[in-house]
Amino acid sequence: MLKGSLKKILPPRFIQRMKQIVRPYMWRVGKSLISQGVSLIRRSEAELLEKPVVRRYTGDDGSVLNCCVAYNRHGGYCVPLSSRHRQAAQSILQGGVHEPETIEYIGRACRTGDIVHAGTYFGDFIPPLSKYCSDSSKVWAFEPNPENYRCAEITIAINNLENVEIKNAALGNNSGYFPLRVKNSLGWSFGGSSSVELDPDPDVKTVRTKMVKIDDVIPEDRRVSLLHLDVEGFEKQALCGGLETIKRWKPVLILEDAPSEAWMRENILTLGYKYAGEVLWNTVWKT
Repeated sequence: MLKGSLKKILPPRFIQRMKQIVRPYMWRVGKSLISQGVSLIRRSEAELLEKPVVRRYTGDDGSVLNCCVAYNRHGGYCVPLSSRHRQAAQSILQGGVHEPETIEYIGRACRTGDIVHAGTYFGDFIPPLSKYCSDSSKVWAFEPNPENYRCAEITIAINNLENVEIKNAALGNNSGYFPLRVKNSLGWSFGGSSSVELDPDPDVKTVRTKMVKIDDVIPEDRRVSLLHLDVEGFEKQALCGGLETIKRWKPVLILEDAPSEAWMRENILTLGYKYAGEVLWNTVWKT
């Protein structure tokens, strides 16, 4: 109605001129409003991703896994919040890589065979180790702590890794079930430092965990090129349970806590192994 009235009152040439002036202005205003709206939506999405309203489960159901997902250049990781004070978790949460020198050394040394990786934690080594494997090889991962194991499974799923076999078990020289310390007397999680305790301290929280032998888990026809053991002082027992595999394939050994010199001389050096140096706090042994 108003449009028709204006046509009667105003000259057609004037109306045409007004359209030429107003249309670009309205377009700029509309475009600016759309741009601002999109910017607000994106900012809101970013804030939601960085600052979830509920960061952890506040109930009393102990079966609920408290965790978060973080990323670095190798992939994504499910980090248990109970371990966020630990060095490995801190590295991943800050977008870094834990023990990059060790990971890169494994990449150079693993050749074309399988990797045995014990002390998997939440899987902080798993994505790069999986990528280092050849088409026919795989990673055999072992993690006894139930919470860490659940997180490691999620890490594997996040990265869609099909060449990783993970076991919720500790490596040792026997098969069976043993107590695993998971929290200290103050309730702090040991995280990646969880360890088998044959005579546990009553003030330390433990869980019942399965123990397996490398020789019982790894099929004889699987060529093993590297053993990486970070098992909190249980390296001797893990090696004892894998001596047949070691004799068969002579893999590179990377040990965070090597057994005594006498034991190594009697059981490992007799197979042709020699001390090959250190990478960070790990000792390396090769044939």
